[in-house]
Formats: sequence, C-alpha cells, structure tokens
Amino acid sequence: MQNSITAFILIVITVILGLVLFGLSSSYLSIQAANANVENFAQNVANGFRIQQSIASYYDGNVTRVITLTNFNYNGSVYISVFYVPTYLYGNSLITPQFAKGYALVNNSVGTIYNNINIYSLSLKDIYSGSITVWTTSSNSVFTVSFPKQYDALVLIFVKDGNMNIEVGYTWLKN
Repeated sequence: MQNSITAFILIVITVILGLVLFGLSSSYLSIQAANANVENFAQNVANGFRIQQSIASYYDGNVTRVITLTNFNYNGSVYISVFYVPTYLYGNSLITPQFAKGYALVNNSVGTIYNNINIYSLSLKDIYSGSITVWTTSSNSVFTVSFPKQYDALVLIFVKDGNMNIEVGYTWLKN
C-alpha cells in the first residue's frame, strides 16, 4: 500500500513538472517566433529601400538637400530622424543621436521630440535609447533636409512594429 502511494505521488510530481516545462518552453518559443516575424518584416522593408539625394545647395550658412525615398516592398509610414554631427564622424556606421550636435530641419519644420525611445537594429539589438526628434513620412516620399554647413548629417529611417522602432535604413549627407 505504501509503495503504491509513493509511486502515485511520484507520477503526479512528474506530470506537474512536465506540464510546467512544456508551458515554459511554449512561452519561450512563441516569443522567439514573434521576434522572428518582426525581424522578417523589418528586413523586408529594409531590402526594398532606395534612398537618393540631390546635389547640395547652400544658402545663409546652411546646406539643403532633397531626399527621395522609394520602397518596393512596403507602402506605409516610416519615421525619420535627421541630425547633424562633426564632419570627422562622416560615414561611421555606429553613429546614433547621442552624437548629435543638433537636429536638421525637414521640409523647413522641426520634428516631434520623443523621450525614452528605443531604436533597434534589424537583428533586434537595442542600438539607441533616449530622446530623439522624429518626422513622419511615407515610405515613398520626397523631402528637404537643411542643416548648418560646418556639419555632416545623418538620416535615420525606422518603422514601428508594435512597440518596437526598427532602423531600416540610413544615409549620410555631406556638407
């Protein structure tokens, strides 16, 4: 009688542990699947981008360029942040808004400031956390960017997927 009770308790404990383990692994796998979907979406958007810029025009100490965004894989809203940095940082792929000396004007307007924003890379790694100035545009759009001529500027392009802001492109603007 004692052996059968012990065996029953062991079976119940084993079943409970199995259910807990199954629940944990299912949760982990569903999170991984959701992240894979976000990553695939962002990669598809990034692969479709073509970014063109005009020749610079100079007026009153500022550089102005026309930027043309074309995306063959996505037709929706994108968010841009355009900031200027010292010229020695030109071309550095690790530059984020924390290096900004200021934000450019886009279509002669100041953007919306967002505090405590996170921007992720295509592999969903956190590449920037903090305050940023943002403009909303479409994935197929034309806009002007103006910034002081003693600096170079960086246009960051990102999309939102849920609560995630994912960088899908960028282009440098030489003074």
